[in-house]
Amino acid sequence: MGDPFYSQVGKYTVKVTVPGTYQIASTGKEVEAIKEQDGSLSYSTTIENVRDFTMVIMDDPTKSYRIK
Repeated sequence: MGDPFYSQVGKYTVKVTVPGTYQIASTGKEVEAIKEQDGSLSYSTTIENVRDFTMVIMDDPTKSYRIK
């Protein structure tokens, strides 16, 4: 047993700046969050030994959607 395909893994270090009211969720571990002078937030996240990286940027994480 194992994976049905082969691909290499990597280390991701991602930095993103979003409006101050936004939140993020990602594959990685948050390393740093800095509140900028203009009110925005700069996040730095990193993760090792993964095949891909995903990040979601949310303006209202309490909303829920139903797709028909």
